[in-house]
Amino acid sequence: MDSDVSRSGRVRPEKSFNMGDYTVRVTDDEVEVRSKKGKEWGQTTVFRRASVKASYLPASRKPLIALWAAYPFYALGFMTVFVVDGIRQSDQAAVLGIALSLLLVPLLLHLLLPTTIFIAGCAVLFLAVFSAPEVGQLGILFQAAQEAVGKGYVEAFIMGASLFPIALHAMIRQTIVRYRLVLEEGPRRFETTAYGSSKSALLRCIREGPPERQAGFSLRRLIEFRLPFFFMRLSKERMKSCQYCGEKTLLECTRCRTPICGSHYGTLHGYKVCPDCLAQRRGKTREGLRWMNR
Repeated sequence: MDSDVSRSGRVRPEKSFNMGDYTVRVTDDEVEVRSKKGKEWGQTTVFRRASVKASYLPASRKPLIALWAAYPFYALGFMTVFVVDGIRQSDQAAVLGIALSLLLVPLLLHLLLPTTIFIAGCAVLFLAVFSAPEVGQLGILFQAAQEAVGKGYVEAFIMGASLFPIALHAMIRQTIVRYRLVLEEGPRRFETTAYGSSKSALLRCIREGPPERQAGFSLRRLIEFRLPFFFMRLSKERMKSCQYCGEKTLLECTRCRTPICGSHYGTLHGYKVCPDCLAQRRGKTREGLRWMNR
């Protein structure tokens, strides 16, 4: 009896990733790829996690190239806000240098550091700048921004202008740029295209293994920050066809990842599941109740 309880109490760590037309499930021992499209729905390909080779490459860099090509013009427009008449050329150059630093430093932190450290670095940077006495060139910079956007909006304007290209870069990477994901093990090969941060998280999970599930409060979960790009869910490329009626939907069964619409789902312990999983689970529950009543 004790062995059964201990065996049922152990939860096998695993993690699932939504890769468009496929769901990839990673456990300690294997990587399972399950199809969610058309006639291939439900077909699986299993790799051994210890021996599978995973990689990804961007299918097209044109959107990012266009973004960085336009960035110098954006920086030039930002710096024109801090052009002040009637001051020495050395002071004007210093003001423009500070303005350019406020624009470039957060961008460099975003490109070079992990997300959590980037957030902490930006917080320290802006806190130090806005807490400094408004004297010298820094005072001239704040005064010029105040004349341009109004009193009380200087901090919001500077932070918004500095972080806007970063947010735009992240949005383009997650919604427009497509990545080619490849899984290889010997002669077997799986390849698909995916969006967003799922591909890098999947590769990290394959390399390090799925994390242990922790209940309750976790400081690590608190500091792990991801930009909430909820609009990604509205992308037509991410919509699937309901397995029961063919209607376009964004919902998936929590248990088997089957696409389901608003008319073909049930609720199981607060989670939305497909009718088959709901009926299967209810059947097990009834059998358990009959066995207990004997």
